[in-house]
Amino acid sequence: PNIPLYILLGKYSYSSAEVFAYQLQQLKRAIIVGEKTRGGAHGVRYMSFPELNINMKVPYSRDINPYTKTNYINGIIPDIPADSKMALKIASIEAAKKLLQTENDSLKQYKLNWLVSYYQSDIIPVEIPKNQLHAYEGKYADDSVKISCNKLIYVWKDGTEHEMVYMGSDMFKYKEPEELHYRVQFIRNKYDKIIALYEFDSDLGFRYELKKRESKIN
Repeated sequence: PNIPLYILLGKYSYSSAEVFAYQLQQLKRAIIVGEKTRGGAHGVRYMSFPELNINMKVPYSRDINPYTKTNYINGIIPDIPADSKMALKIASIEAAKKLLQTENDSLKQYKLNWLVSYYQSDIIPVEIPKNQLHAYEGKYADDSVKISCNKLIYVWKDGTEHEMVYMGSDMFKYKEPEELHYRVQFIRNKYDKIIALYEFDSDLGFRYELKKRESKIN
């Protein structure tokens, strides 16, 4: 009963999805994230008049909340308005921030902050000028970074390729959601040249394995 609960809704959410979300919202038990819903608060019965070639849906009931004395016939207004495509990410950020208020374990704090920064970089993307991409290109120990279609691609030593997404300050994450736990931090020298990279793992809680860059580029 005390676990924070978030419900995602979109403009096409309707009927039973609304009644579930609306009641929990009015009970202050859940936070609604997303878009205003369609508004389907009336039960209907199907009626058919084959001799007239007519089929109808006729309202016969309505849900009334005992606290508001009304319902969601005009749609549910979300507590946190958001484009439905971003609702899960925004809800994840809100949930992580909520947990951080009471979390004392340093590793769990690290993972929650990791999650916040991961989704924030999707909501507010940071772009790298295309003419600066070459600064990261090169070979790093058994791995390498290349440019493909104006995007940076990290090639692991096993040959698998992963598109990189810039997060700012020479930090990158992988575009694939299944690689959420991994990041790459490039290191510059005093002349502002990239000389190495660190890999990060959210499960470890710290950076590991410095990979120096071969000096033939730049």
